[in-house]
Amino acid sequence: MTNRPLLNTTTELDPSFYSANTKQDDEIDLFELISILYQSKLLIAIFVAVLSATAFCWSLFLPEKWASKAMIVQPTAQETFKLNEFLSQLRVMDVETNIDAEQVYVKFLDAYRSQLLQENFLKSSDYFQQLVKSTESLSLEREQ
Repeated sequence: MTNRPLLNTTTELDPSFYSANTKQDDEIDLFELISILYQSKLLIAIFVAVLSATAFCWSLFLPEKWASKAMIVQPTAQETFKLNEFLSQLRVMDVETNIDAEQVYVKFLDAYRSQLLQENFLKSSDYFQQLVKSTESLSLEREQ
């Protein structure tokens, strides 16, 4: 073994030696990143599939709750054009109708606000059926 120094002291102090021989670490090699992703494609696919299956299973167990809002507005003349056209054709054929766009709108609102439609909607909803079952079971427990 020799006692030689590993680095030459003259090149160790020369700044041009470091700038020419060292690689800058602030650069990103995109080809290397893409190749790593390509090599890990099976792991990524399994990860995505497991998370998707977990989210799907979770959504099956969550209760269905949503809300919506609607505003019913009176139709404009452009929207009732077909109705007016049809009514004028009936009048040409001497078929008298005592109906106009305003009356159709009022009849729609009456039907929309009907108690029967609201009851049928509530009876068909899962939430209402669950409430009925829970109140029936509570009343049975109280009777016993």
